[in-house]
Amino acid sequence: MAGHGRICIHCHDLDRSHAINEVTKRNGRRRPWCERRQLNQGYVLRKKGKPDPTPARAEKRMAARYYQLMSGHALTGVYLKSTDNRPDDHCWWCDPDNISSTPQTRDHLFKHCSRWKDQQAQLWARVTEEARRGKRKWRVRDLLADERCSPAVLDFLRTTYIGRSAPPVEENRGRGGSGGGGGGRRNLGGSDP
Repeated sequence: MAGHGRICIHCHDLDRSHAINEVTKRNGRRRPWCERRQLNQGYVLRKKGKPDPTPARAEKRMAARYYQLMSGHALTGVYLKSTDNRPDDHCWWCDPDNISSTPQTRDHLFKHCSRWKDQQAQLWARVTEEARRGKRKWRVRDLLADERCSPAVLDFLRTTYIGRSAPPVEENRGRGGSGGGGGGRRNLGGSDP
């Protein structure tokens, strides 16, 4: 250590992490690992740090669907395909025959799915009234994170089958044409009404 102002890891009885901390303190640099990390854009942490009380007080099945949609783990085509529970990610509500191959994302279900047009109109009318922002200015992740919108979203979920169990995969669409081996029906969402 001979007066150079540096710490030699081999010359001291310091553990490696303590030595690295000492070096970074002396050099005036910090390692902001969280700034370099790619964050998942599916979930937005609320600024208040407390959970939204509206879905927390809702019926358990409804709250579960809400939180699953919020975290990106709801029973949608994209999620089920990513977990290898479905062979494709198309929307089974508006495209049951897989003609257009529209992926079933949260954005599709909340804004574009033709099966839920009436319910979407009611949802977005209430959201616009409460938050003073139109449908085009919202990302679904921000909609689910906004406390003002949670009653409207819960009512939307009550009137639709979004986030509930997926319909069975037909045999000709299953893996290898067998329909079995994990590509068949898995009732992941229960049988809530």
